[in-house]
Amino acid sequence: MSDTQTLEADIAFLRRMAEEGRKVTAPGGPYYFAWGLAIAAGYLAMYLYASGVHSFPIWATWLACVIPAYLATMLFSSRDAKRVDANRFVNRVSATVWIATGIGMTVFWIGTAINGNMGYMAPVASVMCGVAFGLIGAFARIRFMYLPAAAWFITVPIMFVLSGSKELPLAMAIFVLINMAGTGLVLTAMERKARA
Repeated sequence: MSDTQTLEADIAFLRRMAEEGRKVTAPGGPYYFAWGLAIAAGYLAMYLYASGVHSFPIWATWLACVIPAYLATMLFSSRDAKRVDANRFVNRVSATVWIATGIGMTVFWIGTAINGNMGYMAPVASVMCGVAFGLIGAFARIRFMYLPAAAWFITVPIMFVLSGSKELPLAMAIFVLINMAGTGLVLTAMERKARA
């Protein structure tokens, strides 16, 4: 293929991508909601552990919180694969961003659980979520996604400042409910409106 043919193919691809982007529905509201609930439950479990309410290992409580979210993701994915717009570029990008983010967080979590030092898990996860929110907001042309993305980034230095505080996990549970599950509700409403 010549340089001219490659350039023409790239321009045609970008044109199709732009046309699809104009018609895009908000990607993944139910996923954000399910994962927001799961992560908030994990932080709440951490707070209850620090308060002496339960003595289950932290890694086990997190596992109990995220397994239902993984199952919900599989359920939503099989449902979404049947939709007409499942192969739109932005939906593929959104799915790829979250798959990569999820794998990255899971691998990091396994490493910290084995090491016994889970102290960096929350800040790293917040950075990864901020990047994912920002990328998906850009690709889907959903500008409000930049606000929760920024909020994820803002939590990172706060986590380091409040490190070791018993109240930090409770504050993070509330934050995640608002920032992630709340974003899920907004995206779900946008999707319903776009499909109506």
